[in-house]
Parts: sequence; structure tokens; C-alpha cells
Amino acid sequence: MRFTLFFLFFTLAINAQQSAKIIYKVLPTGGSLENNEAVKNSKVASYFEGVDDALKNLEYELLVSGGKSVFYLVSKLDFNEKASRLARSFAGSAKYTSTSQNLIMTINFSGEIFNVIKTPLHKWVLTSESKQISGYKCFKATTVRMLKLKEADNLINVVAWYCPEIPITVGPKDFCGLPGLIMEITDGKIVYSVKKIERVKDDSIKIEEINDLLIDEDKFDKIVRSSVSNAATTLIRE
Repeated sequence: MRFTLFFLFFTLAINAQQSAKIIYKVLPTGGSLENNEAVKNSKVASYFEGVDDALKNLEYELLVSGGKSVFYLVSKLDFNEKASRLARSFAGSAKYTSTSQNLIMTINFSGEIFNVIKTPLHKWVLTSESKQISGYKCFKATTVRMLKLKEADNLINVVAWYCPEIPITVGPKDFCGLPGLIMEITDGKIVYSVKKIERVKDDSIKIEEINDLLIDEDKFDKIVRSSVSNAATTLIRE
């Protein structure tokens, strides 16, 4: 059985009295980026050395409290900075703050901090397919997202497994709106998977509202495209 849900408004169905900390681990889709055939046969294969281990060392926290949430990368000591940088570029290093009003991506781009108002995905396709993850019964949902950083926008297939037993409608990055916590999600070359769930005291989590220097996605995309274009022009001239 398959059906589609359209979310016309961005709302977080998080119990106001419920606070939680969810730890996500990261794995490469298919088990390896280094041994991916396209990578192995490319001229940049050596650049990927160590990236699998670097990805496995990354951890992300999702904090949920009082109808708000924040998702961010937990800083760790890097023994292979080159591989770690590449891993972060694949898995992401931006912070996502969600409230009943907005979803904000805070990102460092070219040495400048931007607070970007994100538009959450409006359509998930839910299925009856299920599997057990860490003892919880989870159901499969799919969607697509658009990668806007290339001349021709690309669609990325996204597969999520959510748990209706845990009434938290947010998950990694800007993925939200499913009727249960996202326990696992495959986003292109990366899989985010729940490692640990902790229920915590409400007053132990402070999630700050972000109201300063907000820009929309279109404006941020133009800044990125302009920067990439200028960098390419500079290389050509040099």
C-alpha cells in the first residue's frame, strides 16, 4: 500500500513536555565511498583515502524540547584532517534549528555565517514496508530533494525509516514531517542512523530562536553560484 502526504504548513508535532537527545551515526551508502567503482576508476581515487573511517567517526545530535529542535555536528578530534574535511562535505556541517515558525539552516560559507530560511519537503510517499531498527518497528517513506549547486539541478532520492512509537516529527538535517522519529535515512551517498536515544529533563535543553540576518534560499543559492562562478573564472585566468 502506498499513499502520499502533502504538508501545506510546517508544524512540529512534538509534545511540549517531551525533551530528548538523539545521537546519529553516519555511514556511506552501500558500505563504502572509497571502494565505489566510479571513485576507484577516477583520477581522484587517492583523494578519498580514509573517508570511510572519517565518516564513521562523525556524530550528530538532534535535541528536541518544547516544540523546538536543533540538529548539529558534534565536534571531534580529527586524526586525518584531509579525510575528515571530505567526510564533512558529504555528511554536512550545517546546523538546523526548527520551531513552529521557521526552519533555519546556519552554515559557514566562504568564511561567512549565513542563516538561511529553509522550505521543508512538502511531499513524502509512505509505504507499508517495515523493518526493525534497534528494537523499534519502523516504516519506509521516500521523497526526492533537489541539489541546486550545479548548472543543471539534480534530483536526489531519499529513503527514510520512521518510528510511529516515538512521536517526534523531525530528524537529520531539514528532513521532517513524518509521523514518527526518523530512525534511519539515506540521502544520496550518506546514511544517517540512530545510535542512541536519551530522554532528558526539559530544563536541560536550551534551543535559541534565530531571528538575525535571515535570508531566503534563493538569495543564498545566488551567493553560492556567484562564488563558484567567480572562483572558476579566477582559475581560468590564472
